Amino acid sequence: MSEGPTAAEIARLRSLQRLLQDAIVTDRSREGLVADHRGGFAHRGDVRADDGAALREQPFTRLNVYRKLVRNTLRSAIGNELPKTRHRLGAERFERYYTSYLRTEAPASRLLRDVAYEFARWAHPRLVADPQVADFIPDLMRFELFEFDVYTGERIIDPGREVVDELSADLPVAFDGTVRIARFDHAVHRLLDVVENDDVPVAGSVGVLAYRDADNRYRQMDLTPLATSILTAMHVEQRTLADALRHACGEHQVDITAGVIEGTSQVLADLAERAALRGAWPTPDPDARDPSPHFRWLCCGPSL
Repeated sequence: MSEGPTAAEIARLRSLQRLLQDAIVTDRSREGLVADHRGGFAHRGDVRADDGAALREQPFTRLNVYRKLVRNTLRSAIGNELPKTRHRLGAERFERYYTSYLRTEAPASRLLRDVAYEFARWAHPRLVADPQVADFIPDLMRFELFEFDVYTGERIIDPGREVVDELSADLPVAFDGTVRIARFDHAVHRLLDVVENDDVPVAGSVGVLAYRDADNRYRQMDLTPLATSILTAMHVEQRTLADALRHACGEHQVDITAGVIEGTSQVLADLAERAALRGAWPTPDPDARDPSPHFRWLCCGPSL
């Protein structure tokens, strides 16, 4: 039975991995990278001399091709999930943000589809602070991923968890796994669904609920501020129906009137008819997993 790698061998491998990662994410000029390669990467200090010499013997073009391949793949992954944001930013500004992201953050997930989410979470506060960027673009970026999350969401999040058909005031509501609810400061969800569109969305707080219907088509509906708070409390925080009403009405400083209860019942009935609501959970589950890794950031906003 062969023994595993030694601590020294693992450290050696990690130093080479870091070297490759740094070569990919750095925005140094080609001349600078060529000089590093020619010097066997001795400037790093964590690369063994024999490894540096072996790398120096390999043509620089191999390293450069690998660097370009990875960078282009990551750039395409972000652009494909955020095509409208990329168009609104323009090629030059988008490239500056992308280059800065690689240099300062770099992707953490092993899944290529997660790169756009990680980029967006990094870029959001920087776009908000950038006076050259229109104030609705951070919302547009989050909405594009909100929409993407609906398209890719699993319908059944936890197959082993029982769902009961009857809704009850003291039970948490079970939504379809494709449902997403969010607030935005601009009506970005009403923009035409084309990439090269330069319309400016109306400013003002809006609530949006989106889901996939039985034919897997994307559907969305506008929500009032109160309905947004009630449904978010049930969906994101998994509060019971009664607790969600108390919480949301307290937030908006309104009484729980018969009209509020009736209106909430109508919304829930409408969602059930659209198959966006599956029933109720028999008990709250504080450990229930989210529909997606970025669910709370998409639904609750960039403060998370």
